[in-house]
Amino acid sequence: AAGVPGDGGLDQTAGAERLHAAKIAARWPAARPARGPGRTKVSPMIEVQDFRAMGEALGDAGAVLRTNAASAGLNAAVPTCPGWSVADLVAHTGQVHRWAADRLEHRPERPEAEVLAAAALVPDLLGWLDDGLVDLLNVLATTPADAEGEFFLPGASAMRDAGLRRMVHETSVHAL
Repeated sequence: AAGVPGDGGLDQTAGAERLHAAKIAARWPAARPARGPGRTKVSPMIEVQDFRAMGEALGDAGAVLRTNAASAGLNAAVPTCPGWSVADLVAHTGQVHRWAADRLEHRPERPEAEVLAAAALVPDLLGWLDDGLVDLLNVLATTPADAEGEFFLPGASAMRDAGLRRMVHETSVHAL
């Protein structure tokens, strides 16, 4: 299986299987932490050490998810999510990426059922996943570090960084 982002296992994936890494990298500008030498403090429990590295980790996690989904096939069962197919898992992750981007940009949130129904109709579900991840990365890259907004965990002081960390976690968990 492909590795977990950050453990070197991504070397097992190559070319197009890296979630069109060049497309994502081209859209992820260099970013520096907003506060402190090399760190952005979010809360005692949520700390982004390096904004750019976390953005790359999100792209890497998306690459692993895409590679594993393509390898297993969209109709395969997901043992860790009883009753779900790989297509369900990909659609869920793409929906969460869209939800996060909507929240960061203060766009009206689309109902989950509406987004999942749209995903079910696309001819290329993995391409749909890519598009949502690229949109999320672009939104993260252009959201100021001190952007105002509500994050679902109490005490999170920087919505952008907390959202990025959460999306890296969410995508990594589903990529395995």
